Amino acid sequence: MNSPKYLFLSTAGGIDAPATLSTQKLLKIAGENSGNFMFQYAADRLLGGEHVFVGESGIAYTNTGATSGASHLIVPSANHFRIGADWSGLVAYINGTGLPSVLLGLGAQAPKIDGVGDEFMQKMLDTPELQELARCLIETSTLITVRGEFSKDVCAAFGLPKTLPLGCPSLLINPNKTLGQTVQKKIDSAIVKMRDTGAVKLAFTAASPFEIMHSYKLDIERVLFDHTKRMNGIYIQQSGGLDTVAFCMRRFEEVKLSAALSFRSILDPESSLESFFDYMKDRARIFWDVDTWMAGVRPFDICIGTRLHGNMAALAADVPGIVITHDARTSELVKTMCLPYLDAKHCVEGATFEEMLGHVQFDADAFDENRVRIAKALREAFESKGLQPSEHLLHMSADLAAETKAA
Repeated sequence: MNSPKYLFLSTAGGIDAPATLSTQKLLKIAGENSGNFMFQYAADRLLGGEHVFVGESGIAYTNTGATSGASHLIVPSANHFRIGADWSGLVAYINGTGLPSVLLGLGAQAPKIDGVGDEFMQKMLDTPELQELARCLIETSTLITVRGEFSKDVCAAFGLPKTLPLGCPSLLINPNKTLGQTVQKKIDSAIVKMRDTGAVKLAFTAASPFEIMHSYKLDIERVLFDHTKRMNGIYIQQSGGLDTVAFCMRRFEEVKLSAALSFRSILDPESSLESFFDYMKDRARIFWDVDTWMAGVRPFDICIGTRLHGNMAALAADVPGIVITHDARTSELVKTMCLPYLDAKHCVEGATFEEMLGHVQFDADAFDENRVRIAKALREAFESKGLQPSEHLLHMSADLAAETKAA
């Protein structure tokens, strides 16, 4: 039996030799956000067969020979259904391949934790760019998994009723079938460590500083940055444009002084520019491939912040990744994937980090069982569409109780 060939519209989960590339080129490959590498890496691990990658760091979009012998176009996806996005290039490429498309982890973004009202939904439905994307997917897609029930409802409103709400593929990166138990033990240990020593090894998955639009989100960032700085933790960035990314890469010659001053005033307004600069020079991070990212967070006790994929990197590395729920997108993913989370209302000035950890919500058993359920549903969906599951996905979809008993 011949091995199937799949054409991926993505990277395999990162960039080779990022130090040799300009900041602008790195952001272009990453789609302006290195968090995208998480679900791209996951998608690559979930399918068997031969994988060919098209994109800024792979085979050129214009290379028509890339489709030769491929049975499907695989599109690891983000929150594509959002107002203001122009997907004309994506639509043109999908249509141009002539291949049935498979979208994994498609999402919709909304400004509120409880989703959107009728007015906002209608505004989305009236957006020409999103209408164009929906028409393309109606015509070409053979399988679409979405981030949760909210994204499923948005897709249905656009004429895509048969999507599967399976969360983000990055949930299945870690092969540990009892990851939830591991995470719970480490959360408990971190609480004890805070009580005994007043500190833990902390990694902060930070929001893009210049895109914080609401005062309560700014308060969250400042509280978390203060705890991180006090415990000499690391500040992990994923996006934010050239100035933010260059700053976190220590390419200070590329950073405008006005941007550096604004960066400091957003995160740590009481500090001097010199002290802020010294701290960030030593403790700021941005990762350009998933393996390096996992290695970078593995030594830490806790990872926390509003960034979904930064926390998924931690979970992939056996580290508690605690999501601060603050909008519909993150809340939907937390619910679908049973992730450890902290309600934003507990992330307030004056709260000790031990108190914050005490408010973390997590059900380890539900998390482990849910990962198997999602893996089984994905394996069955692949098989029903003639797609070959990887050995990794077969392992992840095996019955948890039977494996535990065998062990």
